[in-house]
Amino acid sequence: MVRHSSAAPSPTPGGQTTLGSSIYPPEYIWNSLSDSQRDSFISTVSASLVAGDGQRKRPRLDLTGEEDADDALISIKDWGNDVSLWAHCFSNYIAVWCDFFAAKHPLCISGMVLFHRRICDLARAYKWQDCILQMALDHHQMIVDKGDLTVSLSDWEIGKALESSYLRPDNVLPAKTTPASPTTRSTRSTAAPNNDTVEHAGVGPGIGQILSPPTSWPAPRPNTSIQFEVFDPSLPPLRDSASPFIASAWKTLLERYPGNLGTICSGILTFGCRLGCTTVPRYRRTPNHRIEEHSLITQKLSNDLLCRRVQLSTGPVVVSPLGLVPKHDGSWRRIHDLSYPPGQSVNESIPDAASTIQYISMDGIFDLIRTSGRGCYIIKRDIKDAFRNIPVAPADRPLLAFSWENKTYMECCLPFGLTTAPFIFNLFAEGLNWLLSAYLPLASIAHYLDDFITIFPSSVGSLSKALTAFNTVYIPLTDALGIPRNDSKDAVGTVVSVLGVEIDTTLLQARVPRDKLARASSEAASLLQLDRVSHKTLQRVSPLSVALQRPRILPPHQRSVRRLSHDSRGDLAWWRDTLPLFNGIHFFEKSRPLVALYTDACDSGLGLFFFYAPSWDSARDWMSAAPHLPSTHTAIVDASSACGDVAHINIKEVSAILQAFLIHSPHWAHHLVLAFTDSAVAFHGPSKQALLDELLSLAPPTWFSRQPIFVNAGHAKLVWNGLAEGTRRGYRSAQRSYARSCVIHGMQPWPATAPSICTWHTERLLGAGNISHLPAQPRGLSAAQKNDLNLAVAARVAFAGFLRVGEFTYSATDLRDTQVFAATKLTWVDVRFSPTMDHVLLTLKRSKTDRNHEGVNVVLAATNDAACPVEGLSKLFLHDSQPMTAPLFALSSGPFTSSAFQRAVISKLNRAGEDTTGLKGHSSEKGQHNTPTTQA
Repeated sequence: MVRHSSAAPSPTPGGQTTLGSSIYPPEYIWNSLSDSQRDSFISTVSASLVAGDGQRKRPRLDLTGEEDADDALISIKDWGNDVSLWAHCFSNYIAVWCDFFAAKHPLCISGMVLFHRRICDLARAYKWQDCILQMALDHHQMIVDKGDLTVSLSDWEIGKALESSYLRPDNVLPAKTTPASPTTRSTRSTAAPNNDTVEHAGVGPGIGQILSPPTSWPAPRPNTSIQFEVFDPSLPPLRDSASPFIASAWKTLLERYPGNLGTICSGILTFGCRLGCTTVPRYRRTPNHRIEEHSLITQKLSNDLLCRRVQLSTGPVVVSPLGLVPKHDGSWRRIHDLSYPPGQSVNESIPDAASTIQYISMDGIFDLIRTSGRGCYIIKRDIKDAFRNIPVAPADRPLLAFSWENKTYMECCLPFGLTTAPFIFNLFAEGLNWLLSAYLPLASIAHYLDDFITIFPSSVGSLSKALTAFNTVYIPLTDALGIPRNDSKDAVGTVVSVLGVEIDTTLLQARVPRDKLARASSEAASLLQLDRVSHKTLQRVSPLSVALQRPRILPPHQRSVRRLSHDSRGDLAWWRDTLPLFNGIHFFEKSRPLVALYTDACDSGLGLFFFYAPSWDSARDWMSAAPHLPSTHTAIVDASSACGDVAHINIKEVSAILQAFLIHSPHWAHHLVLAFTDSAVAFHGPSKQALLDELLSLAPPTWFSRQPIFVNAGHAKLVWNGLAEGTRRGYRSAQRSYARSCVIHGMQPWPATAPSICTWHTERLLGAGNISHLPAQPRGLSAAQKNDLNLAVAARVAFAGFLRVGEFTYSATDLRDTQVFAATKLTWVDVRFSPTMDHVLLTLKRSKTDRNHEGVNVVLAATNDAACPVEGLSKLFLHDSQPMTAPLFALSSGPFTSSAFQRAVISKLNRAGEDTTGLKGHSSEKGQHNTPTTQA
């Protein structure tokens, strides 16, 4: 097919090396190979020559007749009348190159893929043998003759001059009135129970005859309420879509859906999906995250280019970084980090309501199994490539750009990393779920995105009968809809792993696999050996460490590194020691025998007893059971030995329940234990926590755990986590209000005292709106006085915190996007006064030296003089109070710009008699000016 440079040696069948063979790479490629690679190549070629299949020539364009067969072993006619044969041969050619040269020349492989794509595209519009085939062979030969395959991807791009010489108007294919489609099927019909005929045009083959009509249609599916325009019918239809889904089939098969889901799915496939952005992010280029396995990205990009899921871009785009995240099987998934950078990302331009989705829970799956009965059959199936099957509208593709090896590409299909990708893909998953439920009325259907779980009761007969009934529906449905099946993840039986949990329908058990428990214990032990841990390291470990990945424990950026706190190490040690003892079994049978457990506690002891109950009502009647209790069902435990001498009564109440399990749990195997207690802490604490790692997740804020009477830091942590998240948010808001009140009145906020709390409560009851009624305050400041106050306090803060002018000023443009402003500029929420008022902690979210955009905390110490930043900020909070999200400094005339600040500083210095000649306004750092600016 291709002639190469004559510099490469060529063995003859007799073992002699000759020159001029057409089956060797150019000389510079040959010289780059090692001896072992050359030997492997020569042995392969020698075997082909001995078999008589080695001397192939490139077809000459001037030899097309039968009389020239001796000079051209392959003629133009041999390539057929369409692109399929050439495409197949060139794909094999690429595969051979990948095997030998991909490691050293990856750009060449990418170039070949792009060339392959371009030829296939042109073959749909122009004549094959008269035009495109000759251009493909000539251009390929020109590249080989050039001997410079790996210099640049542009070498593989077909030049305008060459295209213009071949792509003439007389070579354009005539338009067809009925475009041929490889997915078009013959029309079938299905007789409905009322003898109406449901036509399935373009759906098949024979699906109307294979699938029996449903006796009834299911109810609408959840997660199908659209909060944004998912497709725009005013746009032109997609050309050459990469999606295997068949638009007409989705629309036809979902005609009976009680809603417009079929129209939505068909519209997305026809016009491409919109992303849901309410604001257009600024065009920018963001470098990729650190990637260890470059070859994985290159290989994935080559595959995506070949499948038309990615395309080159030359216009203005929003470039977001690429990254690799580990998968559960040890491999890697390429992600497009559309949440970076914070405050400016594509995902932040999408409202939360647009991506809201409610997934099936494990409890929901347990309910389906209980409904189907013990011993039911689970059939698990998976959709291949998930999000990547959904095309993106060309108008939104510039928002999904990335760069790789000095080239810019755009996603043509939904990427992993887009906040609305799960919701958009799930529309199709809900449609398939609805169809399966309609055609499989005896089964229970559930799905988690691309994972589908079908549950048949054992009454259908054997497992093989259940599987046959399922395949009779599932296979023709997925074929008709164009859904690619991932057969490697198929599972069936009474013991199947679902969402990482092994479910046994015979024993009604859910089990965490032993290898996962061992891996989690090992990961906890390995984390304990590290002094510092990064966010990216935590991403690699099991979900037991989710608690440590919270923003208040570690910043979200993958390069963030922080020392593990004492409490975090204690949690990890608990996991490490407990997991080896945990059997990982959960019984989800609700009809288990009941055990009623009653506990109580006092300062000196813990009391408990239990009895077996036939019903929930009888479990509540302890007085009837008490006279008949055997002594083995009761216990009294010394409180000091169980909890320590100074434990709070709440701790003793919880410990009583713990002691009951330690003593009697061997008798409660396979039972459901109902614990009755008169302690609100013991009752609400466990019931408010969904998972244990959330209970251990976050330490309470400093103000919450600062010396509460009789409660140490560990107990305060349990109380804090026993509160709902909404309650905790309310406490934080109230705490800030209380602290501000203390600052106004010159009181110490922590530890809180009766006078400070009473003052704050009084203000809240009265509204605290009339400044003239507050003590030690003027009636109010004029606009000019507030301007002077803001300028003076800004100068103090900038001088004490070594701030550059751009770090505390802003322009009118910055105020246009409130989300970006809140993520990048100083606001009132970034100021935190210390309890003793000896310093202020200022959170600087963006600065020139903070290249990773992690944010830094600047400590402003109280100096008790005219330049004291703490005193200045307290005056600002007192006289010019603003919402917590407002800019920290403001002027009545407009934004607190750098020019306004500089003019004010120069004016103040001039009035003070200082020489301002040559004064630069770029920095307010100490030592930058001869005259302190804080005297302004």
